[in-house]
Amino acid sequence: MKNKHLIKSFGVLMMLLALQMTAKAQLSMNAQYRTRSEFRAGQGTLPIVNSNPAFFTNHRLRLGFGYTMDRLKFYTSIQDVRVWGQDGSTISNADGKALQLHEAWGEITFSDSSWKKFADNFSLKVGRQEIIYDDSRLLGNLDWLQQGRKHDAAILKWNKRYWFVDIGGAYNQNRETKSGAFYNGTNLQDSVVDVHGAKVPLSNNNPNYNGPAVGTNGLTTNYKAFYFLYVKRNLGWGNASILVFNDDFGRAPYKTSVNSRHTLGGNLTGKALRKIDFNAYGYYQCGIDYKYNKNSSFMYGASAMALIGRKLTIGPGFDLMSGNNTVKSQYRKDGVSTNHAFDPLYGTPHKFWGYMDYFYVADGYGAFAPNSKGLGNGSSTLISPGLVNGFLKIKYKAGEKINFSLDIHEFWAQNTVANRSTKKDSNDVLNKNLGTEIDFLVNWNLTPAIGFEGGYSAMFGTNTLNALKHTGATGINTQANTNTLPKRNVGHWAYVMINIRPDLIADLNLFKRTQTAKVDELSKKLDELNNKMEGLGK
Repeated sequence: MKNKHLIKSFGVLMMLLALQMTAKAQLSMNAQYRTRSEFRAGQGTLPIVNSNPAFFTNHRLRLGFGYTMDRLKFYTSIQDVRVWGQDGSTISNADGKALQLHEAWGEITFSDSSWKKFADNFSLKVGRQEIIYDDSRLLGNLDWLQQGRKHDAAILKWNKRYWFVDIGGAYNQNRETKSGAFYNGTNLQDSVVDVHGAKVPLSNNNPNYNGPAVGTNGLTTNYKAFYFLYVKRNLGWGNASILVFNDDFGRAPYKTSVNSRHTLGGNLTGKALRKIDFNAYGYYQCGIDYKYNKNSSFMYGASAMALIGRKLTIGPGFDLMSGNNTVKSQYRKDGVSTNHAFDPLYGTPHKFWGYMDYFYVADGYGAFAPNSKGLGNGSSTLISPGLVNGFLKIKYKAGEKINFSLDIHEFWAQNTVANRSTKKDSNDVLNKNLGTEIDFLVNWNLTPAIGFEGGYSAMFGTNTLNALKHTGATGINTQANTNTLPKRNVGHWAYVMINIRPDLIADLNLFKRTQTAKVDELSKKLDELNNKMEGLGK
């Protein structure tokens, strides 16, 4: 009996010792399994007349492992993304890879106690990583998308008290070569399947391409390189930041020269009167875009959320992204000479411009380029008239575990929208109002590791939105103007999502505490047993 207790106690002690060594090594482990079932009858673009709604379930499984020691942080995560019942994943609307290396990076810390006068932290983070700044408007991980967003990049980080400075960059190459710097803008896959079932190579020189968007605003080519400077100052009551970002796009036919686009501006967030959270931002874009157009565009906006009582939060806001006048004949057949449509880079559009993702995502939004007379369809190149988004957000906390939210968006085109249906008068324009979107959302956290989320959205579009939206066809378009296909002006979308995120280290710590209690209990029993045996011996 005594030996049995001793063996059990020894085994538990060895397990506790292993857990203690793990804790000292500062090992971190996280996991996520997320499923989302969606009903689509107008998500992303207005539904075609007589089309059938779509329904499917997809999932994301993500496993992450981190290790922290003196002067080093290491992290890697893998993920599997797929539609239930489909062997291939949907990296985009076209078939793609399912199993991915989502993150794999190391962060080397140069600073120690001798650096205190110079920096609280000075480090280099290198590898595949998510890049998130401010509210993810321009640079974010796009977590709503099951595949997420990541970059192969290096970032030098410096921090001293209230100041934070990051300098980062990335450089893309298709493959190892003996000479040259070949990069054709291909992202994640080499080809897509067109409407006839044929494989079509991805190209940054194909204006009809309607496959995966690697950026926002319907970008179909990945950047050749980017580099940026980010500076943030903690103000106590909020944060002020400045971003200077440059991305380069390889020129066809894939030469080493690039088109360089520049984005610069700032963001301000804070809290006023202890109950009002506010945000204001403004950015300007210039240089040469990936379609060889000169770029001169801007973006600005502001919002506020006020706490009313203990459960209700409500607040208005607006966004303005500049766009092109789609009437003027200054546009060339192959595009625009000066592009005034702001591109919100590599952010998280789903968070800002309606949950139905009508704007600045994969589905095209804009009028087709005019011909030399400023009328009709000059090419299949979309010219975006920009966007004005006025919104009201309402959040209600019904309890500790359940929350409701309601967002109401009113959308307008920022610039003039030509009436392409007449093809007679270049002065014939459409009303700028695009429509109203209503997003209702409910969150229920069963436990800290298990969450349920459901939502319903409706878009009440106008004839202008109908004229500006693509039909959402997959592959290469066979018609020069797919906008002319008849569409309904009302779209619906609903989803249910289950999010399971166990904290593996916390579970191990809980196991450690439980086992420690059991060891203590066993020790007491052993002491009692020894006392009894000693009494019998006497």
